[in-house]
Amino acid sequence: MGVRNKGLRAPLAPPPSSDFQRVIRWSGGIAIVAALSTSVTASAANDLATVVDKTQGWVAGIVFALATLFLTIGGVKYLIAGGNQRLVEEAKQSIRSALAGYVIAILAPVLAGIVKSVVGG
Repeated sequence: MGVRNKGLRAPLAPPPSSDFQRVIRWSGGIAIVAALSTSVTASAANDLATVVDKTQGWVAGIVFALATLFLTIGGVKYLIAGGNQRLVEEAKQSIRSALAGYVIAILAPVLAGIVKSVVGG
C-alpha cells in the first residue's frame, strides 16, 4: 500500500542568499588580485606596458568566468522564484550583473590600450 500524494508539493530548496553572493564577489576579487600579483611579480623586470599585456588575458578570463557564474545563479533563481516578486527581482539583478561583467570583459582590451597609451607603451 503506497502513500498517496494529496496534492502537496515538496518545498524547493531556498535560493542562494545575498551572503552567498558576497562570498562569490569576494572570491572573485581575491582571484583577480592573485592573478595580477602573480603576473606583476613574474614580470617585475619588464616595463609596465608588458605587465598590462600579460594581465589583460587573465583578468578578462576571470571576469568572463564570474559573469557566467552570476548568469547561471540568476537563471536558477528565476526558475525557482515561483512568482515571488522579491526572488524574481533578485534574479533579474544577478542577470544584470552578469551582463555588466560580460561588457567589462569585452571592453578589457580597450581599457588596457588606454592604460598603455597613458603610461607610454
